[in-house]
Amino acid sequence: MQPGKIVEINEEGNSIKSKIQEHHPHIVYNNSMNLLLKRGMNLFSHTPVIFSFNSIYKNKYSRWIKKKSLNSSQLTGIVQAGEKGTIDNTVQTILKVQPRTENVVVISGSSKRGLFLADRAGEVLEKYRDRLGYNIMTGRSMEEILRKVKGLPGNTVILYLFYDKDGRNENYIPAKVAAMISENSGVPVYSIYESFMGSGVTGGSMYSYYNEGKLLAELAERVLNGESPSEIPVGTFGSINSFDWRQLERWGIGENDLPGGSRIHFKEESLWEMYKWQIAGVACFLVLESFLVFLLILNILNRKKAESSLKTAYDDLEVKVSERTAELTETVNKLNKSIEEVRVLQGILPICASCKKIRDDQGYWNQLEDYISRHSEVDFSHSICPDCAEKIYPDLQKRGK
Repeated sequence: MQPGKIVEINEEGNSIKSKIQEHHPHIVYNNSMNLLLKRGMNLFSHTPVIFSFNSIYKNKYSRWIKKKSLNSSQLTGIVQAGEKGTIDNTVQTILKVQPRTENVVVISGSSKRGLFLADRAGEVLEKYRDRLGYNIMTGRSMEEILRKVKGLPGNTVILYLFYDKDGRNENYIPAKVAAMISENSGVPVYSIYESFMGSGVTGGSMYSYYNEGKLLAELAERVLNGESPSEIPVGTFGSINSFDWRQLERWGIGENDLPGGSRIHFKEESLWEMYKWQIAGVACFLVLESFLVFLLILNILNRKKAESSLKTAYDDLEVKVSERTAELTETVNKLNKSIEEVRVLQGILPICASCKKIRDDQGYWNQLEDYISRHSEVDFSHSICPDCAEKIYPDLQKRGK
């Protein structure tokens, strides 16, 4: 952006020319349409002018351009929507948000501006006579207004315009009046100025000074960057639907009941709205960690199952080994016993040549059958052979013959 000065001119008189000569501005901002129309060519003959005026001056502006009373090549700006249109838009917004509304109470002050706005409200509400009843309160004392708003029925809304002076000529701050009315009212309070937002006003189709300033700043930037005002068409600026989230909560009005594109102020975001990406990240981490823990537990269970199976197999094997060992031990003992018995009967046995007794390892002589019985599994049965029988019992042998 090129460096430059912007001077705001909003007073009338000879001091304006000296102010311009003192600052040598690159742009002049003017919000006094009468000043621009009456003295614009003399005061701002070589300086670009950015203006902002009400739509009621639009026709007058066009006529002065045609008469060449103003140099259109050095002018650009925005035309604001008139108060009457803004009030009409707010009434439509009220009926959209609260369709069961039957009565509208208009509150405005006794100053010139307050009475002007009250008259415009009366003209607008007259169009809704078949649907809405209305009551316009101007010139009332603050005590009377606060007493009145406390007893309003539930199907009523308040349209607060501009209260800076009462009927006794006492001055008030309009935003503080809006706060007092809202605090004492049993019904929602609507307005046409966004500057009252935060003072207890529920909302409405509102004129925004912030948006006006933003648009004018954008125009000034374009001019300072070298763009000719004649190449920038005059823009229009209307009201926007704005609402106080806290008042919506107070009166049980949902966001779905609002017109599309409404601006919501002072909304208390939920934890999800404030930290949704952090919560989503933590949730993903927890899901991943839970999955890994699940896999770990599954692995541990499988491992324990394998260990249990292995231990069972080991125990079975140990039992089988023990049983087999016992069997082998028994077999070995039997073999050893058999070997011992076989070994006992092996070798040279000392036997008597006469009586046939056998001498054992201790030197004792044993009958042949006794020795063999002790050292083997042989049992003897006694009998007598024919030869011995003939020798021992010869008589028996002769008788037999």
